[in-house]
Amino acid sequence: MARSVVTKGSLLKFDGIPELIGKFEKALDAASGSKGAALKDVYVSAALVIKDQIGANIQGMSGSAELKEVMNATLVVNAGPEDKPNAIVAMRQQAAIKRLGKGRSIPNPAWFEYGTVARQTGKGWNRGTIQPTPVFRPGIEQARPRAAKVLIDGISKVLLP
Repeated sequence: MARSVVTKGSLLKFDGIPELIGKFEKALDAASGSKGAALKDVYVSAALVIKDQIGANIQGMSGSAELKEVMNATLVVNAGPEDKPNAIVAMRQQAAIKRLGKGRSIPNPAWFEYGTVARQTGKGWNRGTIQPTPVFRPGIEQARPRAAKVLIDGISKVLLP
């Protein structure tokens, strides 16, 4: 197994297993067929670990049950193209609109993650501020060790005999 996992931003870099890294890079270059599909499943599995942690953080935040439902509805895992070695976890307002219906008020998840400045309508009505309640970034940090383990174990099973 890897001796260390180094993180830089949202990227994971594995140190300590040159042979695994070499096999991994070769598999990524030829990410087609059964190994490519199996690797894609590994990426999606790791992304789901992160998504689940973010969902748990949303449930722990203060606010109404409806707000939490809406925030959870923004969470998506996108596997992307089959020939690309990635999976993406995102919070998308459009995902909530699609899941909950266009008749509901769907706030932008970034408003809660980063907060807002004082807002006013075009007619000057005060809409106040939203204090930052980060759930996405802390969720990534909290899930990172588990997601890295899923990646290491999954890639090892796919690439090592």
